[in-house]
Amino acid sequence: MFSLLISITSCQNEKELNDGDFHFPIIKYEDERKAHLIDTIKMIESMPYIRCIRAFDASIDSAFYKFPQLSYLDHREKGNIIKRDSLKIFVDTNTIIKKTIRNLIPPPPPPLRESYSDEKKYICDSLKAQRQMMNWHEQVTVVQSFPVYIANPTSKTRVLEVQDSRLIMIAEALDENYEWKPIEYHIFSWCGNSYADVKIEGESFVMTDVYNYKGNFKTRMRLKLKNEEEIIYSKPIVAFINEGQFDKPKNLRLKESNFLNPDTLKNDIILETF
Repeated sequence: MFSLLISITSCQNEKELNDGDFHFPIIKYEDERKAHLIDTIKMIESMPYIRCIRAFDASIDSAFYKFPQLSYLDHREKGNIIKRDSLKIFVDTNTIIKKTIRNLIPPPPPPLRESYSDEKKYICDSLKAQRQMMNWHEQVTVVQSFPVYIANPTSKTRVLEVQDSRLIMIAEALDENYEWKPIEYHIFSWCGNSYADVKIEGESFVMTDVYNYKGNFKTRMRLKLKNEEEIIYSKPIVAFINEGQFDKPKNLRLKESNFLNPDTLKNDIILETF
């Protein structure tokens, strides 16, 4: 009788809000429509980095979410029962924010000089090559994205799986046969230290974003999020993409296996079944 009473009390103390109880926060930002939309003919890697974690009634200043303060689940807390369920994804298509993409472009390879050895091999000056490799060029591109909120509508803490401060999340779209197919891919890290659990307090959200694509194929797009065994989908939104985004990249080693199998997670690019 005593254990039954505790169980009932625990359930009554944890309340869950409805979808309508979550309102998109106000974001203080400059006009981000100056950034361009992504117009790509190929599938690209998703980059859903965490921008901030806030309570439902908080506003967001875009100047301060570049380096978010995250609260990670301590290994000593893992013995406690902290749930992952009840999280929901909301996409704000009425707000445009900018997303900065940085690519490091290496310098040209050092010139080869002919060796005077009998074998006539070509060698290079290793010290000069090392100095030259320090001059990597950073290519910066600013594009449009939509704010995305992973909301915890309950009154209790929930945890969310992250990898190197970003979510394990991709975008999917309906193809011409009205089947959901990925238009982004996620690369898993080979390092175990890349993975952690972020705590989301009750009635709080994690803010990230998704690319605002441009294309000639009108369809519906949704987000697919992996949180350990939990798989969460957003509601579909209208999107314009290019049909080439459904094609799997040929220059990457792909493995279409189940995300729930830990043996397939490391160093694989999972497209469909995560």
